Amino acid sequence: MAANSKAGHKLCPSARCAPGSLLLGVVQSTGTVDFLAAPLAVTERFSELAHQGRMPEARFRFSAPCLRSACTKWQGGCGVAERASALALQHDLQADPGNIPDCAIRTRCQWHAEHGAEICVACRWVITERATTADG
Repeated sequence: MAANSKAGHKLCPSARCAPGSLLLGVVQSTGTVDFLAAPLAVTERFSELAHQGRMPEARFRFSAPCLRSACTKWQGGCGVAERASALALQHDLQADPGNIPDCAIRTRCQWHAEHGAEICVACRWVITERATTADG
């Protein structure tokens, strides 16, 4: 079942690459994510190809239904979003209410549900897995 078909479930914007998840964006050499205008459903074939070589989560951002307490990052809320929000404040990244980045999943995003528009500024800086090899 595709991530976007589970009505009522908030979406994690930093999920693993798996069939049924959604491809949200591509990690750039600058360390930021360029988000797609519309997420693409991850197929079995894409998942197989993406897992060859470097971890797909170091090259792409994916979304899937939030696992909440079944996720190791859950601490009564999303620990990843909490950390991203804290880093945004630390680096004075503030949301301009009239100019937050476009997002195809905002209305269903767990991070947005917890932190509002402020998290949208930090979101593009979140890389699910950092590359551990010299080729990045």
